[in-house]
Amino acid sequence: MGPIQSYRSFWRLSFQLGGRTSRSEYFFAIAIQTLIMVGCVSFLFALASWQYNWNIPIKDYRKVSGVVNVVVMTIFAIPSYIPMFSMMIRRTRDAGLPPSLAAISLIPTFGYLWMLILYFVPSKDPLPPANI
Repeated sequence: MGPIQSYRSFWRLSFQLGGRTSRSEYFFAIAIQTLIMVGCVSFLFALASWQYNWNIPIKDYRKVSGVVNVVVMTIFAIPSYIPMFSMMIRRTRDAGLPPSLAAISLIPTFGYLWMLILYFVPSKDPLPPANI
């Protein structure tokens, strides 16, 4: 699966906790999500530098940057945690780990480290069908 298809399935399968997510699908979706978040944060830093270039009074700048920050976080960052968490549950299942380990991603500092570790864990082959 390519990067665009992976990112589409990242959002489309937001509430699907069953199934599995391959390493490549996980990598592409998280990489694109990270690039978008870096772009959003870069925009907020650019907005902070414009305050000095345009001589905007600090009280007005705080209003503008606060509104922009709230809009970015409300529209994009906070809603993206739902598909990210469900993707991590599917990835832990694909790696042969208990899905409850996805809760580690909710710990602020260790969440991103866990996302990286989860990428390097190889996929487990599905169990062969039982012969009856």
